[in-house]
Amino acid sequence: MCAATPQRIVSTALTADEILVALLGDAPRLRAISALAKNKLHSNIYHLQHLPPTLQSTSAEHVVSLRPDLIVYSVFNRPEFVNLAQHLGINTYVLKKATRLEHILANITALGKKIGAVVPAQQLVSTLQQQLARVAKVPQAVKKPRVLNFFADNTVMGQGTMFDALVKAAGGINLAAQQNIKGFRIISTEILVTLQPDFIVIPTGIYETQEMATHLGKKVGWQSMRAVAQKKFIFLPQRELMATSQYAFVALAKIHQGLW
Repeated sequence: MCAATPQRIVSTALTADEILVALLGDAPRLRAISALAKNKLHSNIYHLQHLPPTLQSTSAEHVVSLRPDLIVYSVFNRPEFVNLAQHLGINTYVLKKATRLEHILANITALGKKIGAVVPAQQLVSTLQQQLARVAKVPQAVKKPRVLNFFADNTVMGQGTMFDALVKAAGGINLAAQQNIKGFRIISTEILVTLQPDFIVIPTGIYETQEMATHLGKKVGWQSMRAVAQKKFIFLPQRELMATSQYAFVALAKIHQGLW
């Protein structure tokens, strides 16, 4: 093993946790991962046995006390945290923001190289590329189904979101993106009633699956949708729907199956 290969890796972001555990397993080189890794609602690895210890605090002092030789973080980490680590001479690596499936593959490849796990990263990327190729085979002559996500506060995910990338890759049309909505936005009831999705993607873990049909049938703006009347719902665990790691491809497969 190359002497430059980091031996005490600490992850401070859930996406990094999920990728690092896939590449390193329970190897002792992965000294700590974020507390979110054990959160059932958000984490796709919460159920795995022999997970590395989770961080007891997100403070820079606690992370530094673990004597890491590499800290992996995301663009959402606090700048002062990163600045302190770098000031102390600790090697850091930031995962690029992922809004497309290609970004996830690039993050896996780059992180694998950074931690000396090139082969596992290549194997994982190859598996994900094969999954992507399988879902790309959709009927070309068939009209693309229109898709909308549901959150209780009427937040929709438009252009520049992983949800938009998933729907497109699955062969559908993200209605929010088609309305030129960018990012995450709460839309008004007036706009909502004009939308007629063929399918509605609903996160589980937040909402009870069995109650959603009744709930949406009474909710202003949603009750007039044909998809609600016909119960054209695609249920996805919240942790998969919002994933920006390899687990986004699990969501992709389920959306594709639901549409076709």
